[in-house]
Amino acid sequence: MNAMSAVIFLSGAAAAVAAVAMLIPIRSQVLRPGPLPRLAAALALVVPLLVVMLVTVKSGSGSAESSELPVSLAASPGTAEGDWSSVAHAFGGLPPGRASDSGAPVEQRAEMSVAQMEAATRAAPENPAHWLALAQTQRLARDYPAAIKAYATALKLDDRNADAWADYADALASANNRKLEGEPAKAIAHALALDPKHLKGLWLAASLDMELRRYSEALGRWQQLRAALPEGSPDATIIDANIAEARGLAAGGRASGG
Repeated sequence: MNAMSAVIFLSGAAAAVAAVAMLIPIRSQVLRPGPLPRLAAALALVVPLLVVMLVTVKSGSGSAESSELPVSLAASPGTAEGDWSSVAHAFGGLPPGRASDSGAPVEQRAEMSVAQMEAATRAAPENPAHWLALAQTQRLARDYPAAIKAYATALKLDDRNADAWADYADALASANNRKLEGEPAKAIAHALALDPKHLKGLWLAASLDMELRRYSEALGRWQQLRAALPEGSPDATIIDANIAEARGLAAGGRASGG
């Protein structure tokens, strides 16, 4: 209940008490004949009571609407949909320090969930889903070494998860100045072996080709990714620009080689 609601509530309550106090002596007297005196006495009591009831109901519903729900792991960046709904590079998510829609920095929101996920993994250490959820929140909090360990544990329990391999590659590269060569490349290969059309896997593979200056291979990866994007994807414009860049670099390499 806010200050204004409290004032109205107290005023209505005081009016109701005053009306009752007035009606006690009036009740002992003989009212004039006719309905008007009785109606006036009834209104003097009923109207303040209605005001109190309305303010109470309104304040109760307002407090329910303003209460914040806990952070949902299902909606956090790191899931297959979350990474690719508005991705601008291979390492999706808001930059460090940026605030989310709730107003809290993404690192703070992730840390709120890390403790919960750590408790869940301790309770069921053989459940790979718990380890993946923990890794996801740690990656969101930019704790890449911890995320790498959690992904590795999850993949030991279940190595048939293409999403996990792609996110593992993401965390490995993020911990290594975003370099995809080496261990991240092996994780990318695992993801694409399980799902050759995996969107994040293709993105990372194309980025690896660009990193290694394999522009013709990168062009093919970008084109494959573009064809796999769902209709109306916001990433189409970005992929088109990457295709144009790779095509230009590939053509330049062929020209200089010839």
